[in-house]
Amino acid sequence: MGPQRCVVGRSLWDTEAVLTKASIRRLIGEALADVPDRMLRSVDLWAALAALPEYAAARVVMAFNSMHTEPDTDGLHARLARDGKTLILPRIEPAGIVAVAAGGGTRRGQFGIVEPLGEPIDPATID
Repeated sequence: MGPQRCVVGRSLWDTEAVLTKASIRRLIGEALADVPDRMLRSVDLWAALAALPEYAAARVVMAFNSMHTEPDTDGLHARLARDGKTLILPRIEPAGIVAVAAGGGTRRGQFGIVEPLGEPIDPATID
């Protein structure tokens, strides 16, 4: 099966109007990268999260390592450490996504996403 395609504007046969899913993601990523307040919005997001009673009660929290088009998670990771919480990150394996405790090193995984090294943990331990 070839790349997924989306018709933008004109005729289906107009090749200039057809974009692949990858090119649409690239265009959206470029547009989001131009938003200058990403860090400020991220800080506000993590502050709102930390104000929740569920955050206060949690001891083990699963998050993710952000890409440039997503909220910056560095601040969240720092807040979790400061608050004495255990950070769990996802890693893609052939059988699916597994949960791994942060702090055992990282590597670039599929699509350049930073993934944790170490042994998978039981997802039932995540609050």
